[in-house]
Amino acid sequence: MKPPSLILPVTALILAGCWVGVLRRSKAGLEAECDRLQSQIAAMKAPPLASASPLDPAAKHRKAIEWRRIAGHFQNRMQSGALLDMRVAMRFRQRMEAMDAGEIIATLEEVAVLGLPDEARGDLERTLLESLIQKDPELALERFVDRAGSGEHWLGFLLSGALQAWAARDSEAADAWFDRQIAAGNFESKALDGVSNPRQMFESSIISALLASSPEAAARRLAGLPEDQRGNVMHMYFLTTVPEETQVVHAQLVRARVAAEDRAGTIASQASLLFRPGDYSAVTAYLERIDATPDERTACAMKAVQNMNPKIPGSNHLTREDFDSLREWVGIQAPELIETITGKALGEAAQGNRKMSFAAAAELAVDYGASDGAEEALAAFLTSWAASSNKEAARALAEKIADEGRRAEVMEFLK
Repeated sequence: MKPPSLILPVTALILAGCWVGVLRRSKAGLEAECDRLQSQIAAMKAPPLASASPLDPAAKHRKAIEWRRIAGHFQNRMQSGALLDMRVAMRFRQRMEAMDAGEIIATLEEVAVLGLPDEARGDLERTLLESLIQKDPELALERFVDRAGSGEHWLGFLLSGALQAWAARDSEAADAWFDRQIAAGNFESKALDGVSNPRQMFESSIISALLASSPEAAARRLAGLPEDQRGNVMHMYFLTTVPEETQVVHAQLVRARVAAEDRAGTIASQASLLFRPGDYSAVTAYLERIDATPDERTACAMKAVQNMNPKIPGSNHLTREDFDSLREWVGIQAPELIETITGKALGEAAQGNRKMSFAAAAELAVDYGASDGAEEALAAFLTSWAASSNKEAARALAEKIADEGRRAEVMEFLK
């Protein structure tokens, strides 16, 4: 299997100033320029790079000057926020495509001693390493694994991506290599809590590949981690979004190996990215696909509170229609929680008047209680952060709660 490409396409490199993390323009702004630039990119014929003879004693000096010049272009664009000159980008792409893995390693060594500013050197290293990973992920890992825990997050992410690419091509070799590195102490935790973030990232990357090729090996890897870390690994980094074809295997592994108290939340983390404004069909399909348990459906319903967005395009505020849709969906997935989730969702929406004013949310909470005779929607709403920021109005609303015990709990919260 061909490993997935980890290098951004040249158009994306050009439009984004060639560097991840350097984007200063909005996505919409870049997309607006895309059509104009595409024709220029297609039509442009950048002159080939001059290649120095290996016998030329000044060749190394000229190459160093060229890398300094390229780094200077990048540095200037980073400081100004402008796009990189297309000819410079095309020449750089040509150089990357022409290099083999050994030449990229040699270039990385040259760049390291040029005395470039840290930011410019880091960007050059990052792009060179991306190219190396595409050409030879195993070599990239062998060459840079000692820096995996250096605190350079971009480096850890690229190297863990290299492990994923290698595992997709040769899962046994990648799995064995990672075990050797762990045994050698390259992923030992330096934190007081004993958690090694680099190891969790690498475990996530290789497990994501093994889910498709060897679920048994994925289970073994997860079992090798402390139980209280397994939930994080199964929903972070490379497992934030699991492809549909491995969702069932992922859910089975979570149920078998993740701590009981973390299982439903780990499953629900996958559903949280499937919510669409007023549309719960993708979440429902996911829950049906994995044959979700009642606890998992409840956890997913609670996630809906945090992922509500207006159904009306371009609107920043939720309407009753949005909450009616939520209640209808929760009534199927976790009917016993309709009122609680309604109140929590209204509280989230009214937090800082972000998606709904406090007054409008309060009116809905009262209306829902009046329509079905349940007070929990109002009680849950009045124990939200939004209510604690509007205590006078919230206390007045609490008087509408007939259940004395529940009313007392709400009043205690609103002290």
